[in-house]
Amino acid sequence: MLEAVEVEVSQRAGSRVLLRKGTERIVIHRPHSERETGRATVRDIAAFLETIGVKP
Repeated sequence: MLEAVEVEVSQRAGSRVLLRKGTERIVIHRPHSERETGRATVRDIAAFLETIGVKP
């Protein structure tokens, strides 16, 4: 989905991942003790997508 809206995804140090589109950016953490992303991270990604103009 992120590729479809042209969000650049870059691996950073450790479990950090940078999501960037234009001047907007967010750093999230990959889950490492569990296989599922936490609710707070999903909310942060949703807020980021709204900021860049992606509507559900």
